[in-house]
Amino acid sequence: MATISSLGIGSGLDSESIVTKLAALERQPLKALQTKATLGQAKITAFGQVQSQFSALSEAAAAISTAGAWKTTKASSSNSAAATITSTSTAAAQSFTLDVDRLAQRQSLTSTSLASAALVGVGTLTFRLGAWSNTGGQQSAAATLAAANAALSLAQNGQTTAAANKSTKDADLVVATQAVMDADALLVAPTTTRDTALTAYISANSVYQPLKADQLGKSAAYTVAQTAFLGASTIASNSAAVLASANASLASVTLASTNSNADLAASVISLANAGATSTAANSALGLADSSLANANSKLGAANTSVISSTTLLGNANTARDGALQADSDAKAALNSFVTTDAAALANPDAAAYSTAYGEWVDAVATTSSSYTQVNLDAVATKKVILDNKRSALAASMPDGASILAAANVITAPADSTDASGLILAANGAQSALTSANALVITTTAEQAVAVSVRSLAYTDALTATTNLVNAQDVHTTAYSVTSSATAALGSATASQASASSAKATADAALSAAASVRDNALIDLNSANAVLVTPESDLAAAQVALDQANADLLPFSSARSAALSAQALATSAAALAQTVFDNASAAVTAAQAQVTAATNGVTSATPAFTAAAVGEDIGVTATAADTLSTLAIKINAANAGVVATVFSDGANQRLILTSKDTGTAAGFRVQVSDTGDGANTDNAGLSRFGFDPETASFGYANSGVSGVYGQDAQVRINGAIATSKTNTFTDNVPGVTISVLSATTTNLGSPSEARSSVAMTVSEDVTPAVKSVNDFVTAYNTLVSNLTDLTKYDAVTKTPSAFQGDSAVVGLLNILRNMVSSISEGSVYKRLSDVGIQVQRNGTLSINTTKLSVAANNGNELRDLFITDNKNAQTNGFALKLAAFGKGVLATGGSVSNKAKALDKDLQVNSVEQQRINDRAAVTEARLRKQYSALDAKMASLSALNAYVSQQVTTWNKSTG
Repeated sequence: MATISSLGIGSGLDSESIVTKLAALERQPLKALQTKATLGQAKITAFGQVQSQFSALSEAAAAISTAGAWKTTKASSSNSAAATITSTSTAAAQSFTLDVDRLAQRQSLTSTSLASAALVGVGTLTFRLGAWSNTGGQQSAAATLAAANAALSLAQNGQTTAAANKSTKDADLVVATQAVMDADALLVAPTTTRDTALTAYISANSVYQPLKADQLGKSAAYTVAQTAFLGASTIASNSAAVLASANASLASVTLASTNSNADLAASVISLANAGATSTAANSALGLADSSLANANSKLGAANTSVISSTTLLGNANTARDGALQADSDAKAALNSFVTTDAAALANPDAAAYSTAYGEWVDAVATTSSSYTQVNLDAVATKKVILDNKRSALAASMPDGASILAAANVITAPADSTDASGLILAANGAQSALTSANALVITTTAEQAVAVSVRSLAYTDALTATTNLVNAQDVHTTAYSVTSSATAALGSATASQASASSAKATADAALSAAASVRDNALIDLNSANAVLVTPESDLAAAQVALDQANADLLPFSSARSAALSAQALATSAAALAQTVFDNASAAVTAAQAQVTAATNGVTSATPAFTAAAVGEDIGVTATAADTLSTLAIKINAANAGVVATVFSDGANQRLILTSKDTGTAAGFRVQVSDTGDGANTDNAGLSRFGFDPETASFGYANSGVSGVYGQDAQVRINGAIATSKTNTFTDNVPGVTISVLSATTTNLGSPSEARSSVAMTVSEDVTPAVKSVNDFVTAYNTLVSNLTDLTKYDAVTKTPSAFQGDSAVVGLLNILRNMVSSISEGSVYKRLSDVGIQVQRNGTLSINTTKLSVAANNGNELRDLFITDNKNAQTNGFALKLAAFGKGVLATGGSVSNKAKALDKDLQVNSVEQQRINDRAAVTEARLRKQYSALDAKMASLSALNAYVSQQVTTWNKSTG
């Protein structure tokens, strides 16, 4: 008999695993989106760094884009130990001398010495701030008296010394006078002998002299005749030489005249050739200037096109991204509608339509990031599928049309804009920008060629002009030489004729002079023969006289020495008398000074002027107060005075010092001594009073000289300035001077010594050069980063984050074009003119030496960076880059738009991920519901299967 089998009916299914895996399949697209999101986040991070670097470049450019950024000064002092100086940017460059006459000081008083625990007395000390005048008289009176007493003592000692010296010199004069008398007695006999010899010499000389005079006359006549002969010989010789020279000169001048005429003819030809060459060169220069102007104009138009294209690209990208976002929003909203609306859930064509719409939106978005024909075809295909699904939904079930109408309302905002058309426009704008950048490169090259050609033409024109000037000079010189040679030829002919005549005259004069000389020689020989004997007698008399003078000389010398000694002794005695008289007068004068100084000590009294603002401040001393407790009370009273207790180990003194420096920061201390009732007796509390205007007591009589407050005083280029502190501000505009020590001594005296301090304020270009360095560093950082973000790594064969991204590549091209452009308004036109050179990798390098030279060339470096020509093409480089950075970073600028686009892409990605997660969650919920129903059904079938199996088993047993 046949049997019945269960065939697996009632077996369990792993529904959880099945649902989980199906939901995972639904979430499978998340992986691609998450990878894209990671790349997008990396781009946002990288571009955020680009934004930051653009901002840094804009700030660095802005920092040097004003004239104020270039004007800084530095100040120096030749003696910083005496005074220091600082300056602000408002200070003018200048030099001046500074003499520090005195420093500002505080008033300081030191009391009499007391035992450590001694009581100060009872009463009130009244403090008042103010200025003391005539303090110099009081302080110097005692010093003047001491100096006067010292001077009197010195004068009296000098008088005693002078008296002793006078006695000695008088005795010396007596001795010298006796020596003269003795020398006179010894001189008598030798003088008589010398007088006899002198008489004999005079007699012989009287015979000799007439004969000698005749001989001298004839010798002079011969000398004249000889001189005349020699002169005539010289004239004859010279005239012969002159004639020879005149003949030679005539020949030379004749040759020179011939040569100069030939040179003049050659110079005329050279001048004509140089003129033609100069005209041609200047014509070529004009053509080169025209070509350069055209090239500059084309480059300006190309740069303007780049800026315009960049703006259009930003606007097109914004419009495209807005449309894509609207499509994405519509896609999400439609999906939400068909998965939540009851009618749509019941209509499978609604889900199919939503899916087709989403795929079409995704295809359009893909076309936006990669505008290729394949992607365009995919969009068209997806659009056909979408239209078919829309038609199917409209035709399905009775509610299909109403579902489609609701869907159309959802997608209406997105459908109002044509994303595909905007993508096409953005792609066109990108192409336009690429073309504009290419045109800039082309026109830049054309400009460089035009500059080179113009430079060569300028050099040729300059050379031709120089040659023309030189040819003109040569021609002028040749013409002058020819004229001079013609004149010289006539002059040389006349000179030759004159020289022939002069030679004949000289020969005749020479013959006459020879005859006169021979006669004079005969007369001279006769006179010499007559003079022989008288000359011998005179020589013998001279010998005798010389011997007598020699015998007389020792006695005469002795008498002269005695007279000299007597004169010296007389002079010394007179000098000693004068010294004694002066010393006596000095004693009298010193005694008068002592008297005057004594009177000055009595009459010198300082005057106190209380401060206009302030009041008397009283400090009360009790019977228990010591110096320490009194100091505490004074300091607590805040009277503008600082009290300090000074201890020398055994005793103490109370020191009072004004809180501030300056003449007006002085103080007075008046006393009400209730202990003994006497306020100025130097006992009790009055020991701590100071009021020298009233009486000399207390601090003024403590045995320690006080110090009055004083203002600092300087002389700036000789003009006096004062300050209550040691700082002088704005006496010279923008300059602050701090004085540290005095440079003058004997202030106010004729013998004043000074050592002036040289103060110098000069312009400081260091900050400006640093700003330029900061600008170059910021530019290099940005350009290096943009280069890295847009390059292709050939080694790893991987593209950078923004390779091929027209917006980022366009920014890099604009920056490079800007630093290679020109600026008008300075002698420097390009950055390379000041040592800032573009490198092969696009960054800038700095030639520090060349930049420093430019920085010290007046305002030319500044003008290269900050000149405002109201023209973006020729403005200063700092203005160009600051304006560009500000523009691209502003709302709507290319950098801001690119950052927004990157953020929007990431947001779209996040929405898409959420959509997939939402759809997967709906799918998972639906599957769980379906499998739950299936499990329930399976469970009931399993129970039925068990029942049937039981019945079959029972049946089989009953029929077995």
